[in-house]
Amino acid sequence: MTEKAKADLKRLYALDEDLLPGLTSAQKKAKLARMSYADYLTRLVKVDPQVVTLLDPEQKSLYGVGIDAISAQDAWGLDMPGFDGLKLTPGPGPGMGRDSIPNEEAEKYFFHFPDGNSSIARLLVRSLIPQAVPGHNADDIVTSQVRYDLLDQAGCATRIRLNSTVVRVRHDGDPGSDLRSYDRQVARLHHQPSGPFQGSLRLLGCRDRGRCRAGAVVARNRKGGAPGCGPKAGLG
Repeated sequence: MTEKAKADLKRLYALDEDLLPGLTSAQKKAKLARMSYADYLTRLVKVDPQVVTLLDPEQKSLYGVGIDAISAQDAWGLDMPGFDGLKLTPGPGPGMGRDSIPNEEAEKYFFHFPDGNSSIARLLVRSLIPQAVPGHNADDIVTSQVRYDLLDQAGCATRIRLNSTVVRVRHDGDPGSDLRSYDRQVARLHHQPSGPFQGSLRLLGCRDRGRCRAGAVVARNRKGGAPGCGPKAGLG
């Protein structure tokens, strides 16, 4: 960062100036609701663009967008710097996002996995193949080491096959019968060994209508799984 940007960043966090003089707290909140936090920093606080760039990813884990798409009012509610001098009264203003409204009860349940939704996927895998993802709760999933060698074990009720491209899915059975009453055959072609395998798939995920490129294929053996291999379930 340039020396000016460093000085502006320090000034921003220590700012105790009312940048919207002559307005009531309600009027200030309404005005903040109609400008982005990026605009607030640029037009009112007048910080160096590098400061805006530095703060841009701060709320992406919550909103999925940068501060150019987050209102200044929401940024205030999320305790972003630069608002102390406005002396805003507690409580939400008009149009304030629900996630940015301070809520002590909600804080008890507010939890972010450090890797985002990847931990959710590992929790799903643990429920299907417990021995592949050691642990017992949402806390230990963060540091749990996945045993990839146990994902695709013969005899298990659920098997996850990585690096497999689905090139054909064919029903084995009476097409007019209940979907739950017959098996489906899946041919795969990617890496070795390649060739068809058979199982009862409950869900097959595809990227588009023309092709199925499943990063993981989960099948269920018709005869059930071996002890310790997890519940009978299938998704892909």
